[in-house]
Amino acid sequence: MVDVVAQMGPAFLATRLKRLGERMQAGAASVLTDAGIPLQPGHMAAMAALRTGPKTVGQLAEASGTSQPGMTRTVGQLKKLGLATDEACDDQRSRLIALTVQGERMAHRIATDVWPRVGSAAEEILARVDGDFLHQLAIIEQALAEASIADRAARSHPRPLTLREYSSALAREFHDINREWID
Repeated sequence: MVDVVAQMGPAFLATRLKRLGERMQAGAASVLTDAGIPLQPGHMAAMAALRTGPKTVGQLAEASGTSQPGMTRTVGQLKKLGLATDEACDDQRSRLIALTVQGERMAHRIATDVWPRVGSAAEEILARVDGDFLHQLAIIEQALAEASIADRAARSHPRPLTLREYSSALAREFHDINREWID
């Protein structure tokens, strides 16, 4: 079967990256399950950020590059599992999220058992890639921070498709197009 997503090239880059992310996260979820850790890969950025100390939801969202609503859901799930707690900040508009003692133990287990194994597996895959993929990924992220795909698409002005009547002057191009289509 033809992989239409791969065939579409750069226009489907986000779809390909999402597909890769889903496959890699499914593997990481299996590692978490095998380790007896009741969390999902989506919780890992919050756990990593909270290991360095309490943070607001906004700080956690910024540290992980996710949305505040998404991080609020993640924090709610961590709290439900007894791994995180929150308390009002000085300005009362924000809440400070911190790991509980159980959360600190879980974060330590994840850091010593799960992340090294998942990291090693990812390094094995990255070893097959020419160049520094993580550096290339950082370049893409920086470019998107400067201007979104929507902004860049709005600036592009592809030439519109025009239909031309056949003439003998176009015989070579007509042949080439049909040959490519047939092949």
